[in-house]
Amino acid sequence: MRMPKQSIWLFVVVFAVVASVAEGSVSEIDVELRVLDAAYGSDHMSDAIFAPYLSITEFGGNTCAAEVWMRDVGTITSGVTGGFVDIDYTTAFADATTIYHGTIYMVLAGGSINDPAGLVDNLGGATMNSGEGASDWVRLGYVQFGGVGASPVTFTLTAGAAQFSQVGAGNVDWPLVNFTGTPHTVLPEPGVLCLFLAGSILSLVRRKRRR
Repeated sequence: MRMPKQSIWLFVVVFAVVASVAEGSVSEIDVELRVLDAAYGSDHMSDAIFAPYLSITEFGGNTCAAEVWMRDVGTITSGVTGGFVDIDYTTAFADATTIYHGTIYMVLAGGSINDPAGLVDNLGGATMNSGEGASDWVRLGYVQFGGVGASPVTFTLTAGAAQFSQVGAGNVDWPLVNFTGTPHTVLPEPGVLCLFLAGSILSLVRRKRRR
C-alpha cells in the first residue's frame, strides 16, 4: 500500500528541518529484525546488550514480538531520523495483533496489519530528536503476534514506502540500508515440533490411501 502523497511530502519536510547536508560523508544504516518471546523494555539498547540479544530459535509460548532495531553506521554518525519497513510472515501459523511505535519515532507514525496476506505494511515513523541511533541501537517499532508455537513461522523484513534518513545527510539510498537478521524462522519447541511432523506424515498417509 502506498503512502498518501501529502504524508510523503510532510515526511520529506520533517527530514529537511532536522538535516543539513554534510559534504563528503557516507550514509549507511543497519536495520535489524529481532524476534523474541516478549518485547524488550526500552527503545534504546547499547552495543554490549544488543550483541547477545539474539532472535529466538524456538517459541517459548503462543505469543512473540517482531522488533525492528536500527543504528547509524555512516562515516558521520549523526543519527537516524526515521524510515518505514514491511514485515512478511507465515500467516497460516501466526496472527499479527498490534503495532507498537514506542517513544522515539512518533512523527508520522504509521503501519497497518493485513493478516490474511501475512503482511505488516509500512511500519515506521520519524523523529525530531537529534542523535537517535548515533551511539546506540534504537527501536523503530515492533509487532505483537499471537497464535504461534504450533508450527514454524518465517519473518521477513523488507523496505517500506519511504526511505530511511540521517541527520545531516537526508534520505539514504536503499543499497546503503543493511537489512540483517532476516528472513528468520522460529520453530516450535521440540515436543510440539514432533507432534507437528507426526501430524503432517499422518495426513500424507491418509491422502495416499484415499487415492
